[in-house]
Amino acid sequence: MAKKGSPKLNIAIIHPDLGIVGAERLIVDAAVELASHGHKVHVFTAHHDKNRCFEETISGVPFLYFTFIFEMIVFVKMWWGLLRVGMSTVQ
Repeated sequence: MAKKGSPKLNIAIIHPDLGIVGAERLIVDAAVELASHGHKVHVFTAHHDKNRCFEETISGVPFLYFTFIFEMIVFVKMWWGLLRVGMSTVQ
């Protein structure tokens, strides 16, 4: 619990998919609790379905949805794999 007068933090939480299962519940609860202590919390996710999610993700802590994060990771992994294959054939 934050002490009175303690500095407020800017907190970013990154999670790939905010569905309605256990790990996502922990992420949402942590974000809501940190925000209730006065911290500025942003949750970045690549996927969010408003028909299948926790209520707090719709009306609560700012949840920012960036599909490009997932696409960027896939792009980097693809190029990393190509680089590894290319390097393994050069001897």
